[in-house]
Amino acid sequence: MRKISKDQGFIDNKDDKWINFWINRINKYNKDYNRKEYDKFIDNHKELTIPTHDLFSDTWIKNAKEVFKKRIKIDKNYLQAQRLRKIQDSIENRCNIIHSDIPKWLHSTQDNVKEHIIIDRAVISNENEGVRLALDPNTIRTHAKDTFAGILRKRNTKSIEQDVFWSNIYRPKGEFTECMANLMDEITIGEWHQTLELLYFIKIH
Repeated sequence: MRKISKDQGFIDNKDDKWINFWINRINKYNKDYNRKEYDKFIDNHKELTIPTHDLFSDTWIKNAKEVFKKRIKIDKNYLQAQRLRKIQDSIENRCNIIHSDIPKWLHSTQDNVKEHIIIDRAVISNENEGVRLALDPNTIRTHAKDTFAGILRKRNTKSIEQDVFWSNIYRPKGEFTECMANLMDEITIGEWHQTLELLYFIKIH
């Protein structure tokens, strides 16, 4: 740009096509900040407009440099606002998770690494074929599905309840029945006063 401005004859010898090319580029550049998201960062749009007359003259270059400086400052403020907005959104999202999905929040704070388990073979045992190693993907998928379904299936606990040995083990011992009898009763004013007095006594000692 500086080189062109020193050689005005170079510009004078250019045809209208060359001049129009630069005018179109400048006009397009001038429209960059017409979007609504830039409005709160711009006080006067005219100060950000690069003139399309006297191209590459000393005055034009001086004005263009001033515009570039102002636009750099606006871009910096705009990017800073975007970063702050992303941080705020992340904080709000985390707060929403804490209030609405506590298990998910606890899981995210534990830095748990999710590892994918690849099952590419399975040992299948049955009465007809004995024990064999399966390598077929469909066979492995079916066997894995049936195996996990059996592990996680609903258990029948009625047989345990009817068994004398297990029923004695699972029967409540009743050691804390007396102290927990009034656990769900409403707290009285007297209990509040007693608790506060106890806390005050602990604090001063």
